[in-house]
Amino acid sequence: RNSKPFLVGREESVKYSDSLIKYINKVDVIVIANYFISSIGLDYFRDKYPSQKFVGFSFPQDSARNQRAFILPTKSLRMLPSYQLFKYRLRAKTQEFDCETWARMMDDGELTPAKITEDLQPFADFKPQKVYMLCTHLPKIKPTIRKVFGGNVKIEDGYKQTYKDLCVALGFKGIDGRKKK
Repeated sequence: RNSKPFLVGREESVKYSDSLIKYINKVDVIVIANYFISSIGLDYFRDKYPSQKFVGFSFPQDSARNQRAFILPTKSLRMLPSYQLFKYRLRAKTQEFDCETWARMMDDGELTPAKITEDLQPFADFKPQKVYMLCTHLPKIKPTIRKVFGGNVKIEDGYKQTYKDLCVALGFKGIDGRKKK
């Protein structure tokens, strides 16, 4: 494989991210586009650099009460207490598939719709109303997820909320980044 191993611990993740910040600390906003680092590091960075604005991925705050929810987390994300809290707050019947290998395969150009379908097919009868994609590598697989789980499944991927948060941090109004009249 060409992929490097994923970050596995809080200290290693913060150290790696902290070294990058030294070079880009003069920008208006820093976007941490990784669920794992956002989950463990946003508060740390905000405390360490109070004059710097930070935006990052966060777990959806909606409830899926009395629904079926399918979750696509990575192995490292599943270990976090914030992930367990997210699942608890969903108040839904859930199933999950660890998509850690998908991220690596996507990085290497090896993830295909056939592989995704093969991996998700055992969960097709679960018929979720919502799918939570908790890996920043996955947005391009939405069509395949819809084929497996049906066209009416609602897919949450975190990008829309992160984009809204970025617009707020930059002082824009409206989801498209333009100031409304």
